[in-house]
Amino acid sequence: MSRRNLVVGLLGAAALAGLIWAAVVAVPMLTGELTASTPPGGRLAATPNVIESNLVWSTGDGTIGSYVTTASVFGNDGFIYALSTAPGVRDMGFGVPVEHAVYRSQDGLEWTHELLAGFGADLYPRDIAFSGPNLYLVGTAPSAVDPSRAVVRVGTSADSGHTWEAVDLEVANQGGDPAVASAGSMITDVAANGIGTVVGVTSGHQFDQFNPSNVALYVGGGPLGFESTDTPFASGHALDRLAATPDMFYAVVRAPGSNLLDLWQSSDGRQWDQLENFPFLDSVLAFGPIGQRLVVAGQMEGQLVVGATLNGLQWDEVDLVDLVAPVVAGNQWVSAAGIGPAGLYLNVQTWFPNSGPDGGVEVAQLVETPDLSNWSSIPTGSISQGFVDQVIVGDDFVFVNSTTGLIQGRVHLIGTRA
Repeated sequence: MSRRNLVVGLLGAAALAGLIWAAVVAVPMLTGELTASTPPGGRLAATPNVIESNLVWSTGDGTIGSYVTTASVFGNDGFIYALSTAPGVRDMGFGVPVEHAVYRSQDGLEWTHELLAGFGADLYPRDIAFSGPNLYLVGTAPSAVDPSRAVVRVGTSADSGHTWEAVDLEVANQGGDPAVASAGSMITDVAANGIGTVVGVTSGHQFDQFNPSNVALYVGGGPLGFESTDTPFASGHALDRLAATPDMFYAVVRAPGSNLLDLWQSSDGRQWDQLENFPFLDSVLAFGPIGQRLVVAGQMEGQLVVGATLNGLQWDEVDLVDLVAPVVAGNQWVSAAGIGPAGLYLNVQTWFPNSGPDGGVEVAQLVETPDLSNWSSIPTGSISQGFVDQVIVGDDFVFVNSTTGLIQGRVHLIGTRA
């Protein structure tokens, strides 16, 4: 039976477990070793080793824009880079151009920024990648030749985002509303490693028979060297995200008419092979390398799934039932997820209905692991009274971005290992 034709039903045991959890009004911090978690040969055990978190939290300087970042990447120069609006500027959407900036930090506490003035105010940045000395940025903007059409704009910086070179890539099958090109009528992704750079573009709409989605890939090593390449996941597909390890590119793709995601692998960005043993997922929350493993965190019909692989062919899945409440009538979601050298972090929100005046209780917990072996659950309310909507992972820290109050004030928290 093929992956995309598989229909996954709800399990009665999971529903029963959900009813048991529904009686809980708070999720405590779990402590104590439950099981050995890394068996011989480097494989991961299905049951995590649950320990008390040793993260120490402090408050950042709050200068990384006035809204959540679009994307972030940890560079091999020891800095983390993030895309966001300029300081004091909030992107309200609706296709209204706003000024954006690239932020840079070594510890998550103090950030510097460079405005993307050279790209024009109508640039809508979507993704950022780092390879060697080069920083890569990709987004959409109105075409200089025909402003009613969108172009994919790719920028390269060799000096940590101070100066940029840029090139526009024309996309034939755009779809969407060309009048809002700068607001992201096409979804763009970029991945880079020592081999090269891959830019992925999804246009159209996957479930629109009159304007079906289309995936285009561009491969190169610099802004003047990008060229389009044929891909087996083009017409009718949608690219969920790109990632790179030092010697490989990966693409998470949704096939036509499918509720499942597939994983494709390429050593050069041009020739792609589908990997058949990818975990069953209908959404991806975080995807990228931790150490020597490629890691994916996602959901399948609302259930949280974490998988890891050393070779892309054989995946280990970690059962987080000892850390995360099971789904209760689908009332669970992940408001923020981040992956990077310091590990995997998921802010999980679960709604427990009851007969009280509010109809239930919402519990938030930050589930985290530095190495996929040792896991902890932190009540989010113990570190932030706001709603966590972004997690950025650095080399030895995690940056948590949250909102407070009706005016969308920002609170930035940094967790470091004790």
